[in-house]
Amino acid sequence: MTSETDGQDKPRTMAEHLAANVRRLREQQRISATDFAERLAKLGAPMGRMGVQRLEKGERRVELTELAALATALDVPPIVLILPLGEVPTVELLPGKVVDTWSAAQWFSGRRRLDNEGKPRDEWSHVRIYEEHERLVNELGYAHAEAELWPAEEGDPERKAARRRARVALRDLSLTRAAMQRRGMQLPAVDEDIAALLERQRFTWVPVDDWLALPAEERRKLRPVTFNDDNDDQDETEE
Repeated sequence: MTSETDGQDKPRTMAEHLAANVRRLREQQRISATDFAERLAKLGAPMGRMGVQRLEKGERRVELTELAALATALDVPPIVLILPLGEVPTVELLPGKVVDTWSAAQWFSGRRRLDNEGKPRDEWSHVRIYEEHERLVNELGYAHAEAELWPAEEGDPERKAARRRARVALRDLSLTRAAMQRRGMQLPAVDEDIAALLERQRFTWVPVDDWLALPAEERRKLRPVTFNDDNDDQDETEE
C-alpha cells in the first residue's frame, strides 16, 4: 500500500530510521560509541567514534558495506535498521511516497513489487523460488527421516503416508531445481542425504507442457508431471 505525503506528520525516511535504530540498538546493548567504532573497524568499516556519533545524528551517509557492518556489529538483520517493523505503521521509501512498513519490508526483501502494475520481471520471483526450495528441502528431510523411523512391516499405513510425503517433496524439489536451471539460476547446495535422494531418482521430473514439446527420444528419458500429480505409487526414496 502506497500513498503520497501531504506535509503533515511526515513519516521518517529510511536514512532517518537507520540513524535512530543504530543508536537505539547500540544503547540497548550497552555498547559505547568508542567500542562500537572498534567493532566496525574490525569488520572493515572504520569510521571512528565521531563517525558513529555523526551517523546517529543523521549527519553522515552510510555505504552498503557499512550497512552490512552495522548490522553485523549489532547482530540484527540489515532490514531491521532501515525498516522498523512493529514500531511505526509507515515509512517514506522515496520522496513523497509513503508505504506501510510491512509492504516496504516485503519489497526490500524481494517478496513483492512496490506497485502491482505491469508484468513483473523474472527477478521478482527469484526470492520466492529460493524460499520454496528451502521449504521443500526441509519437508523432504523430515518426511524421509519419519519414513525411516517406522517399522518396515508391509502395508503399515503410517509409514506408507510418510513415504508418500517424501515422494511428493522429492518430486517437487526436483521440479523446483529444474525450473531454477532453466532460468540460469545457481542451484543451492544441499546436504549429502538430500543430494543422494535426488541422485537416486528413477526419473528426471519435468512439467508436462515442457515434456510434450520434446522429441520422442528425449521424452523417454524424462517423466512428465503436473503440480497436482501426487498419485504416483513408486518410491524414489527407497533403495
